[in-house]
Amino acid sequence: MSLLCLAGAAQAQGQGAGAPAVGLKVVPRLSITEMVTDNLQLDDAAKDRAIISTLAPGVSMSMNSARARFVLDYSLSGLAYSKTDQKTRTQNMLAASASAQLVDNWLSMDARAQVGQQALSAFGAVGGNNSLVNQNQAETAQVNLTPIMKGQLFGLVRYDLRSSLTETRTKNSASGDVSGRLSSLRVENLTGAQQPLSWYLNSQVQATDVKLGRSSRTSSQTAGLRWRPDVDWTAGALAGAERSDLGSITQTTGTTYGADVGWTPTPRTNVQLSWQHHVYGNSHSLRFEHRMARSAWRLSDSADSSAGGVTGAGGQLTSYELLFQQFASIQPDPVKRDELVKAYLQANGLSPDAIVGSGFISSAPLRTRRQDASFSWTGVRTSLIASINQSRSVRLGPQPGRADDLATSGFVRQQGVALSLSHRLTLESSLSLTTNYLRTRGDLASQSTHLKAIAANWNARLGRQLSGQLGLRHAQFYSLIKPYRENALSVTLVQQF
Repeated sequence: MSLLCLAGAAQAQGQGAGAPAVGLKVVPRLSITEMVTDNLQLDDAAKDRAIISTLAPGVSMSMNSARARFVLDYSLSGLAYSKTDQKTRTQNMLAASASAQLVDNWLSMDARAQVGQQALSAFGAVGGNNSLVNQNQAETAQVNLTPIMKGQLFGLVRYDLRSSLTETRTKNSASGDVSGRLSSLRVENLTGAQQPLSWYLNSQVQATDVKLGRSSRTSSQTAGLRWRPDVDWTAGALAGAERSDLGSITQTTGTTYGADVGWTPTPRTNVQLSWQHHVYGNSHSLRFEHRMARSAWRLSDSADSSAGGVTGAGGQLTSYELLFQQFASIQPDPVKRDELVKAYLQANGLSPDAIVGSGFISSAPLRTRRQDASFSWTGVRTSLIASINQSRSVRLGPQPGRADDLATSGFVRQQGVALSLSHRLTLESSLSLTTNYLRTRGDLASQSTHLKAIAANWNARLGRQLSGQLGLRHAQFYSLIKPYRENALSVTLVQQF
């Protein structure tokens, strides 16, 4: 059976017969989970055995039309705890993106929103499950809106004007509360098919306001050249002026310059290399991507500086993103591909956001170097998704305000490995195994931690729209301050409507 047949079967299972391929699609669902854990609060010194009951209504929505595209997945989890004094609580999970043409060939709008659980400190407890009680974890929401105006002037140049607004908020804590604004204007010449050389002018202003930390302002004006000597190759160079306070309390003015090279020998292979000098430190990015009918590869190495706020998992691809890249050869339309990937993950019992890399919250600008390698392979009955990553973050300039990880340590280094293996027993059932490893280090011995976790699940389709999962999990977290071991058994039923 080919990958196309497997993916098509998974898609049919996920959406049901007769679902429209375009237009608005809404799939409500209800998830019920019963979990027994021997360490609810992730503390070996005070183990708290408990039963966790989770009721999670949710909905997946998608729309694909000539003027708009929209994808949303949301769930609200109500958590009730038995055999313990822990109070009932709720959690939100959201992943949404949308784009719309407001005025044909001139004005459009892009929007993104996400809500999930975020580690407050890289050195605190991580792992386990979101339904456990972890004082180092908080619900974080982020919304981004970007209006875009594109057009031509006098038939001579093309312009791109956009202004992006980003708001990040952390529940029950001001840590990580950040407001960001980015405005840019790009003007470039109109080039024909026979013109390999082009030029552009770019102006950009960025402001980041951190509620409990150091805010920053950066602006730049650059001019660049693009050269396409061959259909497979592109090259570019830029130079200009820059002003920023990322590396210091006061604004620093200087020159910026850089170059980039791109190679695309086939539609399935892409290599990109770029480097740029900044007044606050050089940046670079190296990325290699290749996909085949049954597999996808991605390697990356990057270094960049950023303002304070939530620092994520270092650019690592999730299981969803790897398969989204791989399934491009099956389904080029991004909205239809989103449905295809989600259905395939559900049918094989794989978590869409299975990554290692907890990240942390910084109250001031920082510089991060990242290396990532990700791989996915889908066979007739077996699927494998693997990734390895490491990141090293250091503080930029002084750090007034809230004391965070980079105020108590000169660096934060994280190394992670994730492996997800799934095997289909029948068309209706599968077994999956997921292992995670995460190591975090700082200056002090107390800031050295590592997590080892393994989970095994049996997944089955119990009805036309009903699926079930039986899972076992074991996690070990090593730390001088608060180590823990946790074991859990869970049963989950998911009914789609």
